[in-house]
Amino acid sequence: MDLWGGVLAPVAVLGVIALASREIGKGFRRLKLPLISGFLLCGAAAGPDVLAMISRDALERLQFVDQVAIAFIGFAAGVELYLKEFRDRIRPILWVTFGIAAVTLPAIALTFRSVAHLVPGLASAGTGAMAAAGILAGSVLVARSPSSAIAIIKELRAWGPFTRLGLGVTVLMDAVVIVLFTISVEIADVTLHGTEQGLASTVLLLFVQLLASGLAGVLVGQLVRGILTVLHGRAASVAILALGWAVFAGARALHDGAFTVGGHEILLEPLLICMIAGLFVANATRRREQFHRLLDRQSPVVFVLFFTLAGASLSLEVLARTWQIALLLFGVRLLAIAVGAALGATISGETPSTRRLLWMSFITQAGVGLGLAKEVALEFPGWGEELSTVIIGVIVLNQMAGPPAYRWVLRRVGEAHPRADAAGFDGVRDAIIFGHEGQAMALARQLHEHGWNVKLAAMEGATFENPHERGLEIFEVHEISAEVLASLDASRAECIVSLLDDDANYRVCELAYEHYGTENLVVRAQHATEFARFRELGVVVVDPATAMISLLDHMVRSPRSTSLLLGLDEGNDVYDIQVGNPNLHGMHIRELTLPEDALVLSLRRGHNTLITHGRTELHHGDWVTILGSVSSLEEIAVRFEGDARGREATSA
Repeated sequence: MDLWGGVLAPVAVLGVIALASREIGKGFRRLKLPLISGFLLCGAAAGPDVLAMISRDALERLQFVDQVAIAFIGFAAGVELYLKEFRDRIRPILWVTFGIAAVTLPAIALTFRSVAHLVPGLASAGTGAMAAAGILAGSVLVARSPSSAIAIIKELRAWGPFTRLGLGVTVLMDAVVIVLFTISVEIADVTLHGTEQGLASTVLLLFVQLLASGLAGVLVGQLVRGILTVLHGRAASVAILALGWAVFAGARALHDGAFTVGGHEILLEPLLICMIAGLFVANATRRREQFHRLLDRQSPVVFVLFFTLAGASLSLEVLARTWQIALLLFGVRLLAIAVGAALGATISGETPSTRRLLWMSFITQAGVGLGLAKEVALEFPGWGEELSTVIIGVIVLNQMAGPPAYRWVLRRVGEAHPRADAAGFDGVRDAIIFGHEGQAMALARQLHEHGWNVKLAAMEGATFENPHERGLEIFEVHEISAEVLASLDASRAECIVSLLDDDANYRVCELAYEHYGTENLVVRAQHATEFARFRELGVVVVDPATAMISLLDHMVRSPRSTSLLLGLDEGNDVYDIQVGNPNLHGMHIRELTLPEDALVLSLRRGHNTLITHGRTELHHGDWVTILGSVSSLEEIAVRFEGDARGREATSA
């Protein structure tokens, strides 16, 4: 078979389909649907059962793409498990993880075994294959989706004990599920082919193979460190992807060679090897940040190729005949997660509300689950493709139901603080000004002269020099509450200005942010220590004592940075973020794995400002000044703040 027809032509076709898949995925996201659902749908449409742009034969020749992507998923899962960040909540995280895994795997395995005869290809494969398929389905459906969880936490500005527990379990579960899958593959192989050894020898062989996979993972981790030391940029990315493929090829060569020479099977799990390699790089080397950035840069391309190819590999005929089974497994999984999470939370002493609601944090599935489903198809030809199709159907249902459930539960426990949707412009510019002194009146007068409809809200007992000034509506309020803002018709206001004391100012802004989504919030702050709370809400803070002097000083000494601070560079910002997460105490800045477009400028500890470098150590309570895009700064703030939730920003 020539190179073009054998490899290059299918790769070229997949590349074209992937470009379309990416655009369809973007359309799904705009419709508030999961991105990967668009990739899968496009792949299924291009696959052999619909448009036949990719044939069954081409799918077999493209297996190396699956292998590279699965290795990539393993690396990414390992590097996310940075142990220092979860050390203070390790006990409940371990118990909840154990509870979910201990309940979900057998529940799914038993349920699937009872209906496996309805899956095409499995009924004729025999009882051993059906039992093996049940075990494999159970292990795959234990998986979670850390990327989806982190995205929702950022979207809702959520943090607190409930959020941290859910995120910790989600990240740890990726590692656990890969180990469980490795064990399940071994058990499935024994179930299918039997063994001439006794039970003790079989268990010992399984342990040895797991240990060998672990050692191989450390070796691969060392190779990753070497690659990252010698190579950079695209060369490093290509080398890492090639190394991932080599792990699969090496595991297969070892298996075939051992069987040919000695008649024994040696099964090393490539996904486990890659996960341990990522875990090693993250926790035992100084290359975590570099590796994380490399994976982050490559993930859009790898995932669109992988999920599109997964969609093309779906057997739509099998899916049409087994959708009821997928729906049944989806329901059983939800029930098992609820029971397992409640069990683990009870043992670890969590509150009744946490025990009751925690399960809703663990519905979503994505990368690791799909990677394992595809590996089932690779490991068990004949009926693995049919099982993979059923599992992917369940994963799609989980991906549809999981994000809305997680958003709801974060709101329910009071740890979400999203911005409300702002009302549309009604043709009249409205402003509400809280305050009563001369500055409030002067601002109201100036806005009114420019065509704004202005309402002045003063605390009870305040007096005005000219309370009946023409064109100004003056309201006396006795408290700052949601009812008061509603009475002022705050939903119509394009801008709310508060010139009260700092606590009252914050209450005004918080209510406006969460109930009305007011885009333009302005306060005159009295104390610089309060800036953090306001900047968290995107409030424009005016410090009258230093504003003019600071502006002139920056204009002279640093006109480029002043341009940024005044908003001439759109999309960028400078945040002062407080280290409130106790797990970051003692970490070096180079260990933080910051987004690529973020730059640490300085660090303030007490009354001292430090110029930072990679080995600068963070302490709890430090204020770190960071420059970058707003989305990246929000991501960093979620990790830094912990339960403190303090953030001070200089808005651009």
